[in-house]
Amino acid sequence: MKLSLVIDHLKASVDGLHNRVEGAISLATLGERSAVQDQKGFVLPLKETAQANRIAANAVRQRVTEQIGVVIAVRNVRDASGEAAHDGGLDLIRSQLLSAMLGWVPDIGYSQFEYSGGSLLMMKEGTVYWLYRFETARNETNI
Repeated sequence: MKLSLVIDHLKASVDGLHNRVEGAISLATLGERSAVQDQKGFVLPLKETAQANRIAANAVRQRVTEQIGVVIAVRNVRDASGEAAHDGGLDLIRSQLLSAMLGWVPDIGYSQFEYSGGSLLMMKEGTVYWLYRFETARNETNI
């Protein structure tokens, strides 16, 4: 799936990010980016899994599940514990993010997105990075 579809959707749907959403290729690269000024979102691919072939020999039909991550970065340099960032911006953005993603179909042939969990990714230089995971699926066929 094209990450740009998700990025554009979040820019249009999550007001708390103020149109500041971009792509990333891995979780490791997030720490290398310049400091977040306020709040920002990052969309990245996490994993892809495939079920076994459902058709006999010489043909293939597999259900492929794609998991993406949406990392929300919220900066609050006055709070070393991260509690203010969580209770302030992160909690509001979480609500908007779930509203935007749950049930949304990213492209033709895909299922609607489902939420598959979230976790603290890191806290760096007064910024809390929280990872939300979402999954969608499609069929790959070669008959």
